[in-house]
Amino acid sequence: MVKTSSKENADENGNEAKSHLPRTGDEAVEFFGRAGEDSETKVLFLNRAHTGLNFRPYDLVVVDRSDIEPEYFTMSSSGVVHIQPNQPSQFTHLGQWWRRSSLFNTLRSITFFKNFV
Repeated sequence: MVKTSSKENADENGNEAKSHLPRTGDEAVEFFGRAGEDSETKVLFLNRAHTGLNFRPYDLVVVDRSDIEPEYFTMSSSGVVHIQPNQPSQFTHLGQWWRRSSLFNTLRSITFFKNFV
C-alpha cells in the first residue's frame, strides 16, 4: 500500500511508533497536501467506499495494492488516477479533485439533492 520511512515512524527517542497513514480518500488528499513530493510515500491505492444506495463517488478507502478492485484509484502528490477495466484512465489534479469533492458534498447537503441524487 504505502512505503514509510523509519524516521516518519519513530518517536522522539528513535523508537518505532505506530504511523498515522491515511485510511480514507479525504485523509489521503490532506496527507499529500501536507507532505507534497517530500513524502516517502509516493502513491496510495484506493477503492470506492461501499455506501449502499447513496451515490458518493468521492468516498474512497485506502487499500493495499493486493486488495484493489477492478475499478480503483491511485493517488499521489500530483493527483488522482481513476482506473476502470476496458476504459481509458482519467487523471485529475489533486486540488481539482478536492474542489470537486467539496462541491459534491455541499450539493448533497441541500435537501433536494440529498433526497434525489
